[in-house]
Amino acid sequence: MNQKWLEGDPSWWPKSKESPVVEHDYETQPPDSWSSWRRQRLRPPGPAMLVPMAWTAFFLAAASFPLISPGHTPNDQLVASALFIIGWLLTIAPLAFTGAIGNNPARKSIFDTYPVDTKTILIGLLFFLAHIYINTLFGWLAYVIFWVAWIRTVMAVSESVEPSCGRWLLPIIPRAYAKSNVAEGWQKNERIFRTGCLAVGPEIGDCRIIIEGVRHLTGTYLAVSLLGRTGYRYDPFQTRLRNPIPVDMLREPPIEIVNTKWEFEDS
Repeated sequence: MNQKWLEGDPSWWPKSKESPVVEHDYETQPPDSWSSWRRQRLRPPGPAMLVPMAWTAFFLAAASFPLISPGHTPNDQLVASALFIIGWLLTIAPLAFTGAIGNNPARKSIFDTYPVDTKTILIGLLFFLAHIYINTLFGWLAYVIFWVAWIRTVMAVSESVEPSCGRWLLPIIPRAYAKSNVAEGWQKNERIFRTGCLAVGPEIGDCRIIIEGVRHLTGTYLAVSLLGRTGYRYDPFQTRLRNPIPVDMLREPPIEIVNTKWEFEDS
């Protein structure tokens, strides 16, 4: 077993000044019934968003300058629009890059675009159209509404990247999944093993506990994680969860299956 695949790259997390070793003191240990499972730390999405979103506010603010003080660019409207679009691209692109754009079992509907505040954006678009066809003053109202949408989006992103990303793995033989049983309150999505979501469990706030199939060069695994609306997979055993999982819910692994042994190898 490649230990680094389980533990993650140390460069993903900042180190404290007092210790050169990355500390994960927010992680908790599961009950003894999980002894055959192993924690896998996944790459945190936050650092990939830090630089692009830091520039977003600059471009959104700069979009107003050609309109406040016109005549200093060849085409004020075009420059303002370009700066505005760049600002929003720098907001949405990191979400797409980290897998937060798209449908997943934790979404409330196909129209759920969390963490992007689509509803407020649509209201802003309506006022933007009103500034074209009714009165140009509506344009400034649209601009303010877009700022509100951006702030709400950034707040939602900050909330979604705070929990630690990870999952718990169990090595299996794929054909064993067909004879497995899931716990009460769980629903199997697939009868045979495949990669991706295999079973969906209870809701925890805006998240769902799920079982996924994972294939790696070291073997085939089941993975249990808490899936957020963003699509980020959170370690179910940690203290950073906004809505902690009730103790009884994961006192036992949510699936009964014959597993294989772990084979640990030097990285």
